[in-house]
Parts: sequence; structure tokens; C-alpha cells
Amino acid sequence: MGLVLLTDQLKKGKGLSIFGTCKVGESNKENFANLFDIRVKIHEFFKMKRLEIFTKVILAKTARKGLKILIQTAGLGGLEPNTVMLAWPENW
Repeated sequence: MGLVLLTDQLKKGKGLSIFGTCKVGESNKENFANLFDIRVKIHEFFKMKRLEIFTKVILAKTARKGLKILIQTAGLGGLEPNTVMLAWPENW
């Protein structure tokens, strides 16, 4: 949450923020169904905190591949990020 609040302060209430997360796992129906649930929960949390942030949840076989996909596909329409902030992994 600290990184999200820092990002919100840096943009001073203006600009576009996209929160992305990666679920590590195989491509199957169960994991894809979980992606939607995760996205809804994250969106509701930000709404409760009154933060205007778009959410993106992806599925990848490894965290490294997932972060790579998130960085390469971040953006909304013609808007692309000029800054990427990544949290330090909790367990290596």
C-alpha cells in the first residue's frame, strides 16, 4: 500500500496510475476465473480508499515473465507510462 500512496502523492492527483499484479500459475480455467476475482477485490479496495487507479491482473508461469508482460503492456489507449515502480519481492 505504501508504494501506491507514494505514487498517488507523486502525481499530485493528476495523471494516470495503473496497478498491476501477477498471479503465478498455469493457464487453466480455474486460474483465469481467479484473475477476475482478484481484479474486482483490488478495484474495490482502491475505491474504498478513494484512489483513482486502473487495475491489471495477469497470469504467467513465473513472476519474472509476469513483470515483463506487465511492463510491456502497461498503458490505456494511447497513454503510456513514463515511470514504472516495482515493489521488492517479499520472498526470493
